[in-house]
Amino acid sequence: MKSIVSKYKIAALFILLVVVKFSTAQEKKYSFEEEFDKQTWEKAKKIAKQIAIIDCHSHDLFKPKNPIWPKQVTFSMLSENNVDCIVQNVPFDPRDNKNPSERIFADIIKIKDIIKSDTAKVSLALASNDIKKGKNTRIVLGLEYNFGLFNGSIDILSKYQKEGIRQITLSNGGMDTIYVKKGEVFQLTPFGIALISEMNRLGIICDVTHMPNEVRNLVIETSKSPVIISHANAQGVVKDAFNVSDLTLEKLKVKGGLIGLTFFSESVSNECLNQRGKFQNPKDMPRAKVEEFVDHIDYLKKKEGIDYLSIGSDYGGSGRMAPKGLETIEGFSLIIYYLVERGYTKKEIEKIFKLNYILFFERVEKHSNELVNS
Repeated sequence: MKSIVSKYKIAALFILLVVVKFSTAQEKKYSFEEEFDKQTWEKAKKIAKQIAIIDCHSHDLFKPKNPIWPKQVTFSMLSENNVDCIVQNVPFDPRDNKNPSERIFADIIKIKDIIKSDTAKVSLALASNDIKKGKNTRIVLGLEYNFGLFNGSIDILSKYQKEGIRQITLSNGGMDTIYVKKGEVFQLTPFGIALISEMNRLGIICDVTHMPNEVRNLVIETSKSPVIISHANAQGVVKDAFNVSDLTLEKLKVKGGLIGLTFFSESVSNECLNQRGKFQNPKDMPRAKVEEFVDHIDYLKKKEGIDYLSIGSDYGGSGRMAPKGLETIEGFSLIIYYLVERGYTKKEIEKIFKLNYILFFERVEKHSNELVNS
């Protein structure tokens, strides 16, 4: 009899724990919404459902699961959160840097096979028109490596282009010396100039995020096509060397370029930047607030206008240290909330989240066609 009673007690306790856990989850959901102005939050959620989203720089979608870092982007997250397009960099193992190009081509084949296996959810975008049409999430393939993408030769660019690569983050590394510094002066090398010219011709988007502002300026001036800084913020808000100077922003605008504001907390928040180097474990680093991220949007809108802004999360990279609430792509609606709160219109929000990147891509294609046909 005692054993039967004990079993009932255990069962009752289990049910109670389940109920409490469920109730807590529900309360957490509702208390989260109660932190905001209800009318503004409802408007933000409505806009989030009406507009589509483009993330112009990410690493996480095709990366294998990591026991330390939870996934920030999954196929289900893309479809559930109205993500129209994501610029997804081909994943890499930093320990394997002997023959990066060989491995890149092998990885591209694997990624294409994954995309082909689930065309209801995703498809490969090779042109701006591919982004504009279709009901699934379009994937623009990008490359970002710091140990040499080109083996010191521009010939490999056309192979990358044929395999579907449409955006490349440039940096010195391996046999690739794109720029040098002589004294206090930066210069593009002949290889760097030839590389930029060939990217322009092939219609590959040139990303200068991983370069000093002085070199960014040189590339913007040298490139016939508009250039992107896909994952950085405004130096006028946070004086991180990685962020973009006012001079570079002006040059970017004049040439029809684009900046993708990013989620790395140290480049978002001065408070977080001041804590740099104080934490051995990146997970212990302080996180910025979403409001601080939106401060960068405010600054750039006032400085250069709304037409040169987009979002580049860098999920799976430094975007792992995202502001609170932006830990996954599901948090994009929080940005919309603060934009609505600050008086941004639906049209302006749509420009930031989607339209500006498409128009930028079209400008790159236009210059490519002109160069090919000249």
